[in-house]
Amino acid sequence: MLEFYLLRHFIAVAETRSFTRAAAALNSTQPVVSRTIKRLEEIVGTPLLHRTTRSLSLTPAGEAFLGDVRLAVDQIAVATEKARRIGRGPRAKLRIAACPSVDPLFFAGGLQDFRSHWPDVELELKPINGLLQERALLSAEIDIGICHCSASERSPDLDFAYLAREAPMVVVPAIWKLGLQSARLEYFRETRWIFPDREVAPREFERLLQICRKSGFEPNIVATACNSAESALLLSTGYGAMFALRSESGPDPLRGYDFIEIEDYIDDYRDIYIAWVQSASSEIIADFVNRVVPDRNPPVHTERLSLAANFALVPTALVAYLSLGEMIPFY
Repeated sequence: MLEFYLLRHFIAVAETRSFTRAAAALNSTQPVVSRTIKRLEEIVGTPLLHRTTRSLSLTPAGEAFLGDVRLAVDQIAVATEKARRIGRGPRAKLRIAACPSVDPLFFAGGLQDFRSHWPDVELELKPINGLLQERALLSAEIDIGICHCSASERSPDLDFAYLAREAPMVVVPAIWKLGLQSARLEYFRETRWIFPDREVAPREFERLLQICRKSGFEPNIVATACNSAESALLLSTGYGAMFALRSESGPDPLRGYDFIEIEDYIDDYRDIYIAWVQSASSEIIADFVNRVVPDRNPPVHTERLSLAANFALVPTALVAYLSLGEMIPFY
Protein backbone atom coordinates (compact mmCIF):
# COMPACT_ATOMS: atom_id res chain seq x y z
CA MET A 1 0.00 0.00 0.00
CA LEU A 2 1.33 3.44 -0.99
CA GLU A 3 1.42 5.69 2.03
CA PHE A 4 1.68 9.47 1.78
CA TYR A 5 5.04 9.74 3.54
CA LEU A 6 6.60 7.37 0.99
CA LEU A 7 5.69 9.81 -1.78
CA ARG A 8 7.05 12.80 0.12
CA HIS A 9 10.36 11.01 0.69
CA PHE A 10 10.64 10.03 -2.97
CA ILE A 11 9.99 13.61 -4.16
CA ALA A 12 12.65 14.93 -1.76
CA VAL A 13 15.25 12.44 -2.99
CA ALA A 14 14.38 13.03 -6.64
CA GLU A 15 14.68 16.82 -6.25
CA THR A 16 17.92 16.83 -4.22
CA ARG A 17 19.55 13.82 -5.94
CA SER A 18 20.93 12.90 -2.52
CA PHE A 19 19.73 10.76 0.39
CA THR A 20 21.64 12.97 2.82
CA ARG A 21 20.18 16.27 1.57
CA ALA A 22 16.71 14.75 1.33
CA ALA A 23 16.98 13.56 4.93
CA ALA A 24 17.93 17.06 6.07
CA ALA A 25 14.97 18.56 4.19
CA LEU A 26 12.63 15.99 5.73
CA ASN A 27 14.11 16.37 9.22
CA SER A 28 14.97 12.68 9.14
CA THR A 29 18.12 10.58 8.77
CA GLN A 30 19.87 9.13 5.74
CA PRO A 31 19.31 5.44 6.69
CA VAL A 32 15.58 6.04 7.24
CA VAL A 33 15.17 7.77 3.87
CA SER A 34 17.17 5.03 2.13
CA ARG A 35 14.96 2.30 3.62
CA THR A 36 11.84 4.28 2.69
CA ILE A 37 12.85 4.48 -0.96
CA LYS A 38 13.72 0.78 -1.03
CA ARG A 39 10.28 -0.06 0.36
CA LEU A 40 8.62 2.20 -2.21
CA GLU A 41 10.45 0.45 -5.05
CA GLU A 42 9.31 -2.91 -3.70
CA ILE A 43 5.67 -1.71 -3.67
CA VAL A 44 5.90 -0.23 -7.18
CA GLY A 45 7.71 -3.32 -8.44
CA THR A 46 10.53 -1.60 -10.35
CA PRO A 47 13.66 0.46 -9.58
CA LEU A 48 12.97 4.19 -9.44
CA LEU A 49 16.54 5.33 -8.75
CA HIS A 50 19.86 4.53 -10.38
CA ARG A 51 22.53 4.48 -7.67
CA THR A 52 26.28 4.69 -8.03
CA THR A 53 28.99 5.50 -5.49
CA ARG A 54 29.15 9.07 -6.78
CA SER A 55 25.71 9.93 -8.13
CA LEU A 56 22.02 9.34 -7.83
CA SER A 57 19.62 9.67 -10.75
CA LEU A 58 16.11 8.69 -11.75
CA THR A 59 15.43 5.69 -13.94
CA PRO A 60 12.96 6.16 -16.83
CA ALA A 61 10.30 4.62 -14.58
CA GLY A 62 11.31 7.00 -11.81
CA GLU A 63 10.98 10.04 -14.10
CA ALA A 64 7.44 9.03 -15.08
CA PHE A 65 6.54 8.17 -11.49
CA LEU A 66 7.81 11.54 -10.22
CA GLY A 67 5.52 13.55 -12.51
CA ASP A 68 2.42 11.63 -11.45
CA VAL A 69 3.39 11.67 -7.78
CA ARG A 70 3.81 15.44 -7.75
CA LEU A 71 0.30 15.86 -9.17
CA ALA A 72 -1.08 13.44 -6.59
CA VAL A 73 0.62 15.25 -3.69
CA ASP A 74 -0.64 18.60 -4.95
CA GLN A 75 -4.19 17.27 -5.22
CA ILE A 76 -3.99 15.86 -1.70
CA ALA A 77 -2.83 19.26 -0.42
CA VAL A 78 -5.73 21.01 -2.18
CA ALA A 79 -8.23 18.47 -0.86
CA THR A 80 -6.84 18.83 2.66
CA GLU A 81 -7.11 22.63 2.59
CA LYS A 82 -10.62 22.43 1.14
CA ALA A 83 -11.73 20.12 3.96
CA ARG A 84 -10.20 22.44 6.54
CA ARG A 85 -12.00 25.47 5.07
CA ILE A 86 -15.31 23.64 5.14
CA GLY A 87 -14.62 22.60 8.71
CA ARG A 88 -13.98 26.21 9.71
CA GLY A 89 -17.35 27.28 8.32
CA PRO A 90 -18.26 30.01 5.77
CA ARG A 91 -15.51 32.45 4.85
CA ALA A 92 -15.87 36.15 5.41
CA LYS A 93 -16.33 38.13 2.22
CA LEU A 94 -15.39 41.67 1.23
CA ARG A 95 -17.37 43.03 -1.73
CA ILE A 96 -15.68 45.95 -3.48
CA ALA A 97 -17.13 48.06 -6.28
CA ALA A 98 -15.00 50.45 -8.33
CA CYS A 99 -15.88 52.86 -11.11
CA PRO A 100 -14.58 51.48 -14.43
CA SER A 101 -12.84 54.84 -14.95
CA VAL A 102 -10.76 54.53 -11.76
CA ASP A 103 -7.25 53.27 -12.51
CA PRO A 104 -6.73 49.98 -10.56
CA LEU A 105 -3.16 51.09 -9.80
CA PHE A 106 -4.56 53.56 -7.26
CA PHE A 107 -5.66 50.72 -4.97
CA ALA A 108 -3.85 47.60 -6.24
CA GLY A 109 -1.00 47.91 -3.72
CA GLY A 110 -3.35 48.24 -0.76
CA LEU A 111 -5.42 45.35 -2.06
CA GLN A 112 -2.35 43.10 -2.20
CA ASP A 113 -1.31 44.18 1.28
CA PHE A 114 -4.81 43.45 2.59
CA ARG A 115 -4.83 40.05 0.90
CA SER A 116 -1.56 39.05 2.55
CA HIS A 117 -2.96 39.90 6.01
CA TRP A 118 -6.43 38.39 5.43
CA PRO A 119 -5.80 35.30 3.27
CA ASP A 120 -9.07 33.67 4.32
CA VAL A 121 -11.27 36.60 3.33
CA GLU A 122 -12.99 36.07 0.00
CA LEU A 123 -12.68 39.14 -2.25
CA GLU A 124 -15.28 40.11 -4.82
CA LEU A 125 -14.45 43.01 -7.14
CA LYS A 126 -17.00 44.36 -9.60
CA PRO A 127 -17.31 47.48 -11.81
CA ILE A 128 -20.16 49.79 -10.74
CA ASN A 129 -20.56 53.43 -11.73
CA GLY A 130 -20.33 55.98 -8.94
CA LEU A 131 -23.98 57.03 -9.10
CA LEU A 132 -25.05 53.44 -8.37
CA GLN A 133 -22.50 52.76 -5.64
CA GLU A 134 -24.32 54.78 -2.97
CA ARG A 135 -27.47 52.75 -3.50
CA ALA A 136 -25.49 49.49 -3.44
CA LEU A 137 -23.72 50.49 -0.22
CA LEU A 138 -26.89 51.55 1.59
CA SER A 139 -28.70 48.37 0.52
CA ALA A 140 -25.75 46.24 1.74
CA GLU A 141 -25.06 44.85 -1.74
CA ILE A 142 -21.41 45.93 -1.47
CA ASP A 143 -19.10 46.74 1.44
CA ILE A 144 -16.67 49.19 -0.20
CA GLY A 145 -17.09 51.68 -3.03
CA ILE A 146 -14.22 53.33 -4.94
CA CYS A 147 -15.30 56.23 -7.11
CA HIS A 148 -14.75 59.78 -8.30
CA CYS A 149 -16.83 62.34 -6.45
CA SER A 150 -16.84 65.95 -5.31
CA ALA A 151 -17.61 67.30 -1.87
CA SER A 152 -21.19 68.08 -2.93
CA GLU A 153 -21.74 64.48 -4.00
CA ARG A 154 -20.71 62.82 -0.76
CA SER A 155 -23.75 61.34 0.92
CA PRO A 156 -24.13 62.13 4.65
CA ASP A 157 -25.08 58.47 5.14
CA LEU A 158 -21.63 57.28 4.07
CA ASP A 159 -18.08 57.68 5.31
CA PHE A 160 -15.39 58.71 2.82
CA ALA A 161 -11.60 58.51 2.73
CA TYR A 162 -9.57 60.44 0.16
CA LEU A 163 -7.46 58.15 -2.03
CA ALA A 164 -6.00 60.10 -4.95
CA ARG A 165 -6.59 62.84 -7.49
CA GLU A 166 -6.91 62.47 -11.25
CA ALA A 167 -6.92 65.32 -13.71
CA PRO A 168 -8.93 65.06 -16.93
CA MET A 169 -7.35 65.26 -20.35
CA VAL A 170 -8.65 66.20 -23.76
CA VAL A 171 -8.90 63.27 -26.17
CA VAL A 172 -8.82 64.03 -29.87
CA PRO A 173 -8.88 61.80 -32.94
CA ALA A 174 -5.36 60.89 -34.01
CA ILE A 175 -6.28 61.82 -37.57
CA TRP A 176 -6.34 65.47 -36.45
CA LYS A 177 -2.53 65.22 -36.01
CA LEU A 178 -2.29 68.06 -33.50
CA GLY A 179 1.07 66.83 -32.19
CA LEU A 180 0.43 68.19 -28.68
CA GLN A 181 1.45 66.69 -25.34
CA SER A 182 -0.25 69.45 -23.36
CA ALA A 183 -2.11 72.72 -23.93
CA ARG A 184 -4.21 75.28 -22.14
CA LEU A 185 -7.89 74.49 -22.40
CA GLU A 186 -8.58 77.73 -24.26
CA TYR A 187 -6.58 76.26 -27.15
CA PHE A 188 -9.68 74.16 -27.87
CA ARG A 189 -12.00 77.18 -28.05
CA GLU A 190 -12.98 76.43 -31.67
CA THR A 191 -12.89 72.65 -31.31
CA ARG A 192 -15.93 70.47 -31.99
CA TRP A 193 -16.91 68.65 -28.78
CA ILE A 194 -18.59 65.35 -27.96
CA PHE A 195 -20.42 65.57 -24.61
CA PRO A 196 -22.40 63.03 -22.57
CA ASP A 197 -26.12 63.04 -23.25
CA ARG A 198 -27.70 65.70 -21.06
CA GLU A 199 -30.71 63.55 -20.13
CA VAL A 200 -28.66 60.44 -19.34
CA ALA A 201 -25.86 62.19 -17.38
CA PRO A 202 -27.01 65.72 -16.50
CA ARG A 203 -24.39 66.35 -13.81
CA GLU A 204 -21.50 65.21 -16.00
CA PHE A 205 -22.79 67.37 -18.84
CA GLU A 206 -22.99 70.42 -16.58
CA ARG A 207 -19.53 69.86 -15.10
CA LEU A 208 -17.85 69.63 -18.46
CA LEU A 209 -19.75 72.73 -19.57
CA GLN A 210 -18.49 74.64 -16.53
CA ILE A 211 -14.89 73.53 -17.17
CA CYS A 212 -15.04 75.13 -20.61
CA ARG A 213 -16.77 78.26 -19.35
CA LYS A 214 -14.11 78.75 -16.66
CA SER A 215 -11.57 78.85 -19.48
CA GLY A 216 -13.57 81.61 -21.18
CA PHE A 217 -15.43 79.87 -23.96
CA GLU A 218 -18.71 78.16 -24.76
CA PRO A 219 -18.01 74.67 -26.14
CA ASN A 220 -19.20 73.90 -29.65
CA ILE A 221 -21.08 70.67 -28.84
CA VAL A 222 -21.69 68.86 -32.11
CA ALA A 223 -22.71 65.48 -30.70
CA THR A 224 -23.78 63.78 -27.47
CA ALA A 225 -23.41 60.12 -26.52
CA CYS A 226 -25.29 57.92 -24.07
CA ASN A 227 -22.44 55.48 -23.36
CA SER A 228 -18.77 54.80 -23.94
CA ALA A 229 -19.38 52.79 -27.10
CA GLU A 230 -21.14 55.71 -28.77
CA SER A 231 -18.50 58.22 -27.64
CA ALA A 232 -15.64 56.00 -28.86
CA LEU A 233 -17.32 55.59 -32.24
CA LEU A 234 -17.82 59.34 -32.67
CA LEU A 235 -14.27 60.03 -31.54
CA SER A 236 -12.66 57.45 -33.82
CA THR A 237 -14.41 58.86 -36.87
CA GLY A 238 -13.04 62.35 -36.19
CA TYR A 239 -16.40 63.82 -35.24
CA GLY A 240 -15.06 65.77 -32.28
CA ALA A 241 -12.97 65.87 -29.11
CA MET A 242 -14.00 64.79 -25.61
CA PHE A 243 -12.82 64.76 -22.02
CA ALA A 244 -11.34 61.63 -20.43
CA LEU A 245 -9.40 60.81 -17.29
CA ARG A 246 -5.62 60.71 -17.19
CA SER A 247 -5.61 56.99 -16.30
CA GLU A 248 -7.50 56.18 -19.48
CA SER A 249 -4.51 57.24 -21.54
CA GLY A 250 -2.60 54.37 -19.91
CA PRO A 251 1.05 53.47 -20.44
CA ASP A 252 0.15 52.55 -24.02
CA PRO A 253 -2.54 54.99 -25.27
CA LEU A 254 -5.38 53.52 -27.29
CA ARG A 255 -4.78 53.57 -31.01
CA GLY A 256 -6.67 56.19 -32.94
CA TYR A 257 -6.73 58.72 -30.09
CA ASP A 258 -4.32 61.36 -28.80
CA PHE A 259 -4.46 62.33 -25.11
CA ILE A 260 -3.55 65.95 -24.36
CA GLU A 261 -2.87 67.19 -20.84
CA ILE A 262 -4.74 70.31 -19.75
CA GLU A 263 -2.13 72.70 -18.37
CA ASP A 264 -4.48 75.09 -16.56
CA TYR A 265 -6.92 72.61 -15.02
CA ILE A 266 -7.35 73.31 -11.29
CA ASP A 267 -10.77 71.90 -10.43
CA ASP A 268 -10.81 69.07 -7.89
CA TYR A 269 -13.96 67.12 -8.61
CA ARG A 270 -12.07 64.17 -10.03
CA ASP A 271 -10.79 63.18 -6.60
CA ILE A 272 -11.00 59.45 -5.92
CA TYR A 273 -12.60 58.38 -2.65
CA ILE A 274 -13.26 55.14 -0.82
CA ALA A 275 -16.79 54.99 0.59
CA TRP A 276 -18.41 52.68 3.14
CA VAL A 277 -21.32 52.63 5.56
CA GLN A 278 -19.98 53.31 9.04
CA SER A 279 -22.94 51.67 10.77
CA ALA A 280 -22.25 48.45 8.85
CA SER A 281 -18.47 48.58 9.25
CA SER A 282 -16.38 45.67 10.46
CA GLU A 283 -12.80 44.98 11.44
CA ILE A 284 -12.19 43.73 7.91
CA ILE A 285 -13.64 46.82 6.22
CA ALA A 286 -11.73 49.13 8.57
CA ASP A 287 -8.45 47.34 7.91
CA PHE A 288 -8.99 47.47 4.15
CA VAL A 289 -9.53 51.24 4.26
CA ASN A 290 -6.48 51.77 6.48
CA ARG A 291 -4.26 49.71 4.16
CA VAL A 292 -5.46 51.30 0.92
CA VAL A 293 -5.20 54.76 2.49
CA PRO A 294 -2.12 54.20 4.71
CA ASP A 295 -1.73 57.84 5.80
CA ARG A 296 -5.34 58.13 6.91
CA ASN A 297 -5.59 60.12 10.14
CA PRO A 298 -7.39 59.21 12.26
CA PRO A 299 -7.58 55.56 11.21
CA VAL A 300 -10.88 53.74 10.93
CA HIS A 301 -11.87 51.86 14.09
CA THR A 302 -14.66 49.40 14.75
CA GLU A 303 -15.68 46.84 17.34
CA ARG A 304 -17.77 44.72 14.99
CA LEU A 305 -16.57 41.62 13.14
CA SER A 306 -19.13 40.60 10.56
CA LEU A 307 -19.65 40.84 6.84
CA ALA A 308 -22.75 40.22 4.79
CA ALA A 309 -22.26 37.33 2.37
CA ASN A 310 -25.06 37.47 -0.15
CA PHE A 311 -23.06 37.24 -3.37
CA ALA A 312 -21.08 34.34 -4.81
CA LEU A 313 -17.46 34.91 -5.77
CA VAL A 314 -16.97 35.69 -9.45
CA PRO A 315 -13.44 34.48 -10.38
CA THR A 316 -13.36 36.68 -13.48
CA ALA A 317 -14.54 39.82 -11.71
CA LEU A 318 -11.12 41.49 -11.78
CA VAL A 319 -10.62 40.60 -15.44
CA ALA A 320 -14.03 42.01 -16.30
CA TYR A 321 -13.30 45.15 -14.32
CA LEU A 322 -9.98 45.72 -16.05
CA SER A 323 -11.48 45.13 -19.49
CA LEU A 324 -14.16 47.72 -18.79
CA GLY A 325 -11.44 50.13 -17.76
CA GLU A 326 -10.04 49.98 -21.29
CA MET A 327 -13.14 51.73 -22.61
CA ILE A 328 -13.41 55.50 -22.72
CA PRO A 329 -16.46 56.33 -20.57
CA PHE A 330 -17.68 59.81 -19.90
CA TYR A 331 -17.17 60.68 -16.29
